[in-house]
Amino acid sequence: MIEKIYEEKKIKVVDLNLWSRNPRFPPKYYDKPQNELLEYLLNVSNYDIKILAREIVDEFELPQFEKLAVFNDNKTFIGLEGNRRITAYKLLINPKLTSDLETRLYFEQLKSKISINDSFSLECIVSMQFDKVIKYVERKHLKNNNEKPWGQIERGHAKYILLDNNSKKVLLEKELFEIVNNLDIKETEKDDILGRGFVTSFFRILGNSSAFEILKLHFDDDKKLISEDPLFNEKLKQIISDVLQKREFKNKIISRLTTEDIKDYLNSIKIEIVTPEIKQNLGNVKKDKDDTNNQNNIKDKEGDKNGQTTQTTVNNENKPVIKTSSDATIPKPVSKPNPSKNSRNRLIDKKPVLKISSVKINNIYRELRDHLLLDDSNKSVPNAVGVLFRVFLEVSLDEYALKNMGGYLFSQNDNISKKINVITEDLITHCNYKKSEFESIRTVASSSKYQSYLSIEKFHQYVHSGTVEPSSGELKSKWNHLSRFFEILWLEINKKENS
Repeated sequence: MIEKIYEEKKIKVVDLNLWSRNPRFPPKYYDKPQNELLEYLLNVSNYDIKILAREIVDEFELPQFEKLAVFNDNKTFIGLEGNRRITAYKLLINPKLTSDLETRLYFEQLKSKISINDSFSLECIVSMQFDKVIKYVERKHLKNNNEKPWGQIERGHAKYILLDNNSKKVLLEKELFEIVNNLDIKETEKDDILGRGFVTSFFRILGNSSAFEILKLHFDDDKKLISEDPLFNEKLKQIISDVLQKREFKNKIISRLTTEDIKDYLNSIKIEIVTPEIKQNLGNVKKDKDDTNNQNNIKDKEGDKNGQTTQTTVNNENKPVIKTSSDATIPKPVSKPNPSKNSRNRLIDKKPVLKISSVKINNIYRELRDHLLLDDSNKSVPNAVGVLFRVFLEVSLDEYALKNMGGYLFSQNDNISKKINVITEDLITHCNYKKSEFESIRTVASSSKYQSYLSIEKFHQYVHSGTVEPSSGELKSKWNHLSRFFEILWLEINKKENS
């Protein structure tokens, strides 16, 4: 009879032991008691036990994806692989296993969302031969289960594809706002392309699946939009120019292009790079520089007559000149009045209306919404708006903590980033919001996103920097992305006050 080396069986989590010789533990933890091992895994930030537990709760209805590898020494079941999962499940079953009161409360709140108790079990691969179980561990952690992992581009595509439609839209728009705001084009062009009348068409083109393929776009691990095309910015300028000038492609205006039309339009964008050597050769052939300029001007004018558009990036004499063009054409003029520009001239849209019971905070909100101008006039006050916007964010966070978290008061050392993280976690845990609702506000709190125009660092610069000034477009873009967070925040505050 052949000896059975491995056995598949369900084992209660309360009967599973952590392996003290697990490579995750330093040598001083070898043979330590189970409670010390659990506390160690819980308190190493890189192991993300809290995040893992929340993911388990969020996806509790899913079947177990991967079995644990367990050694049976005739007395105990020792998890040689899966110690993070064992720790998370043990704490969900019994939050009192941790001595930290704040962490205990966190797991009690998670436990309340699922049905889990001492009888809860996990599927395991069990063997009484230690070396056989180690082979299982080796295959996973040292050989990556012989899988070919996704590269950066595949991961970026997958993260975007797997998002729900609303999250995709929010993420893409947020990244495009940032990219456009960093382009070397006129501020008025940035405001226009991101304003009413143009932004929808712009996002339709860049949000098309063909754009990701043709422009070599993907999201990296930090959900930042990346292009592998070194001339992406130049092509983006061409798209912006075509949209702003309402050019036509296949006898349709840009805003009316079908999915297939957008693919053909993006493929029609052409790049011409004139290097210093080519310019020198051209100079030797031409009579003189003036003749060259005149002929180029004539050629450009002829191109405009034919409806073709050309964007030119001019550098100094030692750098290449990059020219972009597309097959989009200038529509024939028709006799009709110029459309009026209907963009808001203040930070906050009239809708939705935030109901704010605090007199001071409501006064700040009303000043931002009704009084402080963000337009092209000399009465525009972007610096004042930027400073007051930051104040409105912080006092709103403080008000939520006070009203909805049992009178919780942040300490003087708690920065806005910490406040955002604490409160969004509370909204997810207690109010059942999805994480995707807080993509934009988490960007504000994230230190890894400090270069983003949404980042808290930008808010701080509005107050403390002697040189950084926010533009009207940047401030309105911030509100567009953060307004949903304020709406949720004050909705929940009002619920608590009326309960």
